Amino acid sequence: MIIIKKELDNFTIESDTNIDYLDDIVSCIIENEKRIFDFFRLDKLPTKSKILIISYEPFKEFIISIYGEIQDYMAGYADARSNTIRALNIEDQIKYTSHKNANVEKMQKMILHEIVHQCHHTYNFNYRGTTWFAEGLATNLSYQDRELEDLNECDYKKDNQEMEL
Repeated sequence: MIIIKKELDNFTIESDTNIDYLDDIVSCIIENEKRIFDFFRLDKLPTKSKILIISYEPFKEFIISIYGEIQDYMAGYADARSNTIRALNIEDQIKYTSHKNANVEKMQKMILHEIVHQCHHTYNFNYRGTTWFAEGLATNLSYQDRELEDLNECDYKKDNQEMEL
């Protein structure tokens, strides 16, 4: 059930809970949209994308339908097939995920990260074989900070299998 809805030129933002940071999300998208679109040489998206800021149960149900399970780090997903970005609301990120320090600024960057994936998919429909590049690009263009982790712990085989889904 949608409680909040906001229309932008390229995005419709909806939430199934009453969030008090919707205006912050909208402002962030408006401030960064042109910069991201320019990078991909896009004037606009060919089809308006939906951004759903949702609670844990519908988010979990969707992720399980894609991967068969949900990991505790999952908080956002860009679905190019349906032109839909799903983002777990801040309260449920804190409650159910490893993102215990989730806040509005991190939520804004996560949504920008997923917007980059949508634009990347529009620019190059078949980019899915290069997970490391797609994630690095989205992280960079959304100004997310990532700490360097031990690359020996990466499961490259699992990562590549996930991209083939």
